[in-house]
Amino acid sequence: HHLPDPDAGLQALTHMLKEDGLLTLMVYGQYGRYSVYLIQELMKQLLGEDMPRAKKIALARDFLNHVPNGHWITVNNAMFLEDIQWPDGSGVYDLFLHSTDRAYTVPEIYDWLEGRGLQLVEFFSSFTDDSLYTPECYNATPGLGEIFASKSPRERHQIAELMNGNMAKHYFHAAKQEKTQAVFADDMVIAYGAMQALFPQFTNNFLAALTNAPIGQRVEGNPRPFDGAPSLFLTKTKHVEALIPLIDGMRSIGQIVQQVVSTSGARAEEVRRDLMHLYREYRSRQLVFLRHE
Repeated sequence: HHLPDPDAGLQALTHMLKEDGLLTLMVYGQYGRYSVYLIQELMKQLLGEDMPRAKKIALARDFLNHVPNGHWITVNNAMFLEDIQWPDGSGVYDLFLHSTDRAYTVPEIYDWLEGRGLQLVEFFSSFTDDSLYTPECYNATPGLGEIFASKSPRERHQIAELMNGNMAKHYFHAAKQEKTQAVFADDMVIAYGAMQALFPQFTNNFLAALTNAPIGQRVEGNPRPFDGAPSLFLTKTKHVEALIPLIDGMRSIGQIVQQVVSTSGARAEEVRRDLMHLYREYRSRQLVFLRHE
């Protein structure tokens, strides 16, 4: 999004991408950066191209220190405050004085990817789940819910973006091949990638709370894996406490089920059902994924 021709950048990445590979991308969001682009346009009107960088930063700070109360940057500035406060002024320059800055809406992202023969695999937010792009997360009333359910994934993503109105960045996965859903089968492994070092320590914090909870109660995790991440809830099922320590990125689903069956005497179907429920709760925060054994 800082290239004069973003399509050329995407073309270069696509050229390097394997046929079964995956791109993880971030581009700026048009609606959440509206206040930034107002100030960018103002700075273009006020500051000459040949003006020294330090003077540009100083004059931009002068405006920010006296910005009118009704300006959009005063309404929507929390996500930009840290950048603005960098002592060297690089944050101010990047936000308000950058000469090449392209932002996208959800429909534009779809068109951009499809123009390069790519498929949008999944949006995600704050490096976790796709809740920002799920309309029901903003309004779960039956009337609207029926309309949401009738829409295609592309339309649902667009609707959610408009309902949110404040996405300043879009994170998403793209691929050459269409998305295929992994099957929860005995020969699959519940693995964890970016969270590999933290996963056991993080999820083991649930065990004490789950021990004291009644069957069916949802327990909130603490601490979160990182600041800004949505809360993770795990449900107390009959076998959840036995299952959590067995998810190690190496055992297959079949091995995990069999181990709990052998120690508890429970039916395999019952244990597999509890494991699938646990997997889905982990997966809702993208803490885990399925891979072949």
